[in-house]
Amino acid sequence: MNYIHKKDFLQLISQLEAIINGLVKHIDSIDLSNITSKNDVEEMMTNLRVKKDALVDTRIEAQKATDEYYKVLKQTQENLSKISRSIRGKLGIRNKILLDFGLEPYKLARKSPPDNNPNIGEGTAPN
Repeated sequence: MNYIHKKDFLQLISQLEAIINGLVKHIDSIDLSNITSKNDVEEMMTNLRVKKDALVDTRIEAQKATDEYYKVLKQTQENLSKISRSIRGKLGIRNKILLDFGLEPYKLARKSPPDNNPNIGEGTAPN
């Protein structure tokens, strides 16, 4: 679908107004009744403006709906985070029951293997 930009809309309105002015100015000297009438052109212009206004109103409503959606989305994320933290606090961070709530229990930290060099960390420098 081809979209008409704002300047194209304004240009169309300007051209329609020029046609109307020409029809009014030359109504007695030139017969254009087989091509168009002033009422037909005015109706086109009115219809175009009504649709443009409806489009603007729809965009405003869409922006409001988008803003409301993101507000609710953010609030829901915050509430879910609070609920998850509370469940972890109640059951413990490593409890397997957390899986029933869709929460991953924290894993135990692995201890690093003992060092093979007994001199490290004892304050003696190697020779």
